Formats: sequence, structure tokens, C-alpha cells
Amino acid sequence: MPLPDRFRIAELARQPKGWTTVSLLSAAILLLPILSVLWSGLRPANENWAHIRQYMLWDHVLPTIRLAVCAGAAAGMLGVALAWLVAAHDFPLRRLLRWALALPLAIPPYIAAYTYSNMLSYTGIVQQTLRGMGVRANQAWFDIMSEPGAVFIFTMFLYPYVFLITRAYLERSGGSYVENARLLGRSGLPLFFRVVLPISRPALAGGVTLVAYETLTDYGVVNYYGVQTLTIAIFKTWFGMYDIDSATRLGAWFLAGILGVVVLERLLRRRRRYSETTGRGTPLKAVRLTGAKAALATGACLLVLAVAFLIPVAQLAQWTGWTHGTFAVRSEFGRLAGNTLKASLAATAIILAVSVVVANTARSARARSARRSRGW
Repeated sequence: MPLPDRFRIAELARQPKGWTTVSLLSAAILLLPILSVLWSGLRPANENWAHIRQYMLWDHVLPTIRLAVCAGAAAGMLGVALAWLVAAHDFPLRRLLRWALALPLAIPPYIAAYTYSNMLSYTGIVQQTLRGMGVRANQAWFDIMSEPGAVFIFTMFLYPYVFLITRAYLERSGGSYVENARLLGRSGLPLFFRVVLPISRPALAGGVTLVAYETLTDYGVVNYYGVQTLTIAIFKTWFGMYDIDSATRLGAWFLAGILGVVVLERLLRRRRRYSETTGRGTPLKAVRLTGAKAALATGACLLVLAVAFLIPVAQLAQWTGWTHGTFAVRSEFGRLAGNTLKASLAATAIILAVSVVVANTARSARARSARRSRGW
């Protein structure tokens, strides 16, 4: 016999105090470096700061904003479109593509940037193949080492953040909304723009925020492609001018801008919350596609997967010699691979443990709040 609601809430509220301690300690560990950097921005500036602010700051702020906005918007559009296609439609290879479209996250963006720049260079495989076919193409067509090229790299290799979050949200909570819209005669693009995008806004905002964070904090791609962002300015100030105080002040401005974006997004979303009550427990039913529509859906997904994963992996495999059977492992390869594996496993274990404890603590806090509001 199930317990009454108030007994279930009371049971959830009885959590070990140690979990709260771990949650607060984890929050403190995360916040202390951020607060330290922000506090450094309030200290008196040295003589270099006036020069940095006049000749350097805005030349790096504007490209940073453009890069984050363009990459976030492009990754958001691509990710939500693929999520809707996979979650709401049944077509050949759908089950495979459902998880395969997340594989681009396995390739670091700076590795992808290096791979594509070499593939598209004059001596790369693309232009060599075209010259072998007698085609002499304009070099400007293959110039990826620019700000648009960086947007392309971030879009293709970070869109899985949006895809995974939005797909899970639609599959879990979008059934009732979509079915009701279909009963009212909505389908195709009107259904996507009038129903799917509004109800997916929380998931879409979360995924785009992650893409923006990755873009803003990147150093490898923007440094290799010559895009002047704030991360480049910080490194220039630190290692070029040997001014760690001004570099920390730039970091404080950087963090303040990121926090401002987060607060703005929360304020804009305050009055536009979408309840999951009607969609909870109602999985989204996939509509079977046939003929040209099925082929087009499969082809579109395979094209994205090829550009964002299969092609760069094939090029990397060729460079390592795997495709020719000449792969040779250097003496330090095993040690480096072992260190990478150990660090990743340790970090994953710590993140999972802390996340479970913090999530349970937050759930317990909501349960206690609900119990007090009901007078129990």
C-alpha cells in the first residue's frame, strides 16, 4: 500500500547531514577560484591596464561575442533539428543514429580544427583529389582558418550538447503536446516551429549555454585559427607582457560577462516556464517515414555524422598508419594513454559521486520546503 504524500515527503527529507556538508563543501571548492578571480578585478589596476583597455580589450571582446553567439545559434539549430528528427520520426538506421550522432563529442575541437585545416590545405587530401581530377579550385574556397571556420568547428563538434538534451526532453515529456498538435492538424514545419521549439526552450537553452561555455573558454581552436578572443588576450597579457595581475583582471571581466549572460537567460525564462505535467509519462510516438522522406532523413543524419565524426576519424587513422597497417607505437604512447585514462576515470568518478550527492540534497531541500508550505 503506497504511503500518503506527506509521509513520502517526510521520508525524503530525512537525509544524512553529511550529504549537505559534502554539497556545501563542493560548492565552496567550485566558487572559491571564481570569487578569487572576481575579487582581483576590484583591486587597483597597474600601469599596463590603461594600455590594455585602450588598445587590446575591445579588439578581443567583439570577436568573442560574435564567435559565441554564432556558434551557439548554429549548434542550437542543428542540434534541435536532429533531435526532433530522431525523436519524432522512424526511418532506416534511426536506432543507430540515435546514439551515433553524439559521437562528435569524442573529438576535441582543437583536434578537429587541425584535422580540417590540413585536409583542406593545398597539400591536403581534398585539393590533391581535385587536382588529380583536373580541377583547379580557388584557394579562398578552402580557407577554413578564420572566424567562420572556427564557428564551423564549434558547431559540428559541440552540437551533441543540444542534441542529447533536447532529444531526451522530447522523448520523455513531449508526447502529449505533439499528439495534441497533430490532432489539431499541425504537422511538418508548422508543428516544429509552433509547438516543438517553444516546449523545447528550456532544453535548448541548456544545450546552447554549454556550447557557449565551451566556445568562450576555448584556446586551442582560436589560437590555431588566429581568432582574437578574450582567452587569447589573457594569454598575451600573461606570457607576452608577463603581467599576471592584468591577466587576472581580464579573467575577472570574462567571468563577469559569463555570469551576466547566465543571469539574463534566467530572467528571460522566468515568465516563460513550460510545465511537464501533461507530457510526463507520455512518450513521444515516432511517425514512420517512407520513400523519399525516409531516404532524406537518413541521408541528412549520415551527412552530419560523416562531417562531424567519420571523415576526421578516417583522416586521423590515415595519419597514424592504421589504414596501411604501419601503425607504430612510440615508447611514451602507452604511458601517455594510461595517464589520460586514469585522469579521465578519476574525474568521472568524482563528478558522478558529487553530482549524485548534490542532486539528492537539492531534492531533499525541495521536499522540506514543500512540507513546510503545507504546514506539516
